Amino acid sequence: MSDSESELFGELNTDIAEEEETKNTSNQLEVQKSNECSTETLTTQNSHFKKDNVEEETSLEDLVFGNKKTLLNRFAEQVNKKRKNNDSEEGNKRKAVWHDSDDEDNIRVGDVLVEKRQGSLNHLNKDKSYKSLLTKRFERVVTTPKWADLDREEEVDSDEEILKTVGHLAPSTHANLQNQFISFKKLKDLNRATYSEGPITDIQFHPTSTVAIASGENGVATVYSIDGLKNDKLHSMQFKNFPIKCSKLLANGKDMIIGSIRNFCYCYDLIKMTATRIFLPKVMTKLKNFAISPDNNFIVASGRFGEVHLLDMNSKELLYTFKQEDQCTSLVFSNDSKKIFSHSTTSTITIFDIRQQKVDHIFSDEGCIKGNCVAINPSSSLVATGSHEGVVNVYNYTDVFKTTNPIPQKVIYNLRTSITDLKFNHTGEILGLCSNKIDNAVRLVHFPTASVYMNFPGDQIKFGKVRRLEFSPNSGFFAMGNFKGEVPLLRLKHFNNY
Repeated sequence: MSDSESELFGELNTDIAEEEETKNTSNQLEVQKSNECSTETLTTQNSHFKKDNVEEETSLEDLVFGNKKTLLNRFAEQVNKKRKNNDSEEGNKRKAVWHDSDDEDNIRVGDVLVEKRQGSLNHLNKDKSYKSLLTKRFERVVTTPKWADLDREEEVDSDEEILKTVGHLAPSTHANLQNQFISFKKLKDLNRATYSEGPITDIQFHPTSTVAIASGENGVATVYSIDGLKNDKLHSMQFKNFPIKCSKLLANGKDMIIGSIRNFCYCYDLIKMTATRIFLPKVMTKLKNFAISPDNNFIVASGRFGEVHLLDMNSKELLYTFKQEDQCTSLVFSNDSKKIFSHSTTSTITIFDIRQQKVDHIFSDEGCIKGNCVAINPSSSLVATGSHEGVVNVYNYTDVFKTTNPIPQKVIYNLRTSITDLKFNHTGEILGLCSNKIDNAVRLVHFPTASVYMNFPGDQIKFGKVRRLEFSPNSGFFAMGNFKGEVPLLRLKHFNNY
């Protein structure tokens, strides 16, 4: 028991003792009066005998145990008094719960940085604290996360707010994103530690850790930690005679499916760092264009002569083969994992129903001669398509099911060459599009205004011929993969988290 609590209960005991002494005195007076009573009043006293016993019993209980209401009231008064005293003494100052010796501020910049390795240090104050220098650099790149703000208000989610985050709705918890200019910062290339992947074919951000995987045609997939400064290599996977054409990380963040032009694929366990070779069904000769369902139950892959193969994720067995008239060029699952959208070498987009195992609907992509890619936003309200002619159409999701010739809500003509990739960010506020035919052919489009950002990518930053795009889980980072084997990395300052 602390000293303050001891004092508190000491005061309560003193109050109880005073009450007991007062009641004893009153009882003695009552006894004297009762002795002086005559025999005539004895009968009246006997009639109230039971009532007096009850009152006396209650009085004794209060004496021994204390009156509950009074005790609690006094206890509350004493506690509030003690808290006010403590607040006036300490103010708003917070005390550290734990102290790390590594955080001691006794290291200077001149003691750590070496001019031969770091270049000229004339712009730095060598007597300045090294800890404060690192802190400012970190805040410039990452900014201060919300969880680190000690003065933040606690948010209590109501049932309605919790339900809004369930499923594929991804509401923005931050201020509205501007529709003309986007604030971003160019960081070090994501794969700057090795550049060993060759022409980049896929980029995967880990769903929970600040880690990304870059894959390329050299048959190398490398895991990098993301800090924007060093982006250190954590692990590298080399697959001999196996140029990686497509790789997808599962939602569990543990396994990754890696495909190529061979009749087998690899399932890589990121925890155990082991690769398992899995042979494809006989009707499939390669796995170079595939997608994984959001519920992680299915793999869909393009085949020959317009075939679209549906595989079981666990067993990798063939479940069903859909058929469309033209060769498949791009595949994407609906967000409920019930339908498959397939673009083709013509303007036709075919929608397959997985449960009924049939073609659900077919519609024509307006102004398209040869389709390249298709994407669906997180809230399942928009469908974006990219063509070989450089046109991007954005449709209302429900409209494409109503007719075979839907009219797009927005047509984007900013790129004049073949569209290589389309990606929505996690809130659906940004659509990224790129072409690998010319340098810096990458754009970001704001939604719901469907306006292209005027200041992106700019004239001073060079991204090369971009063929793949990827947003981090909370859109804090934006990565691009090009033919040179580079993965330029940007920090989107509007989004505070990874």
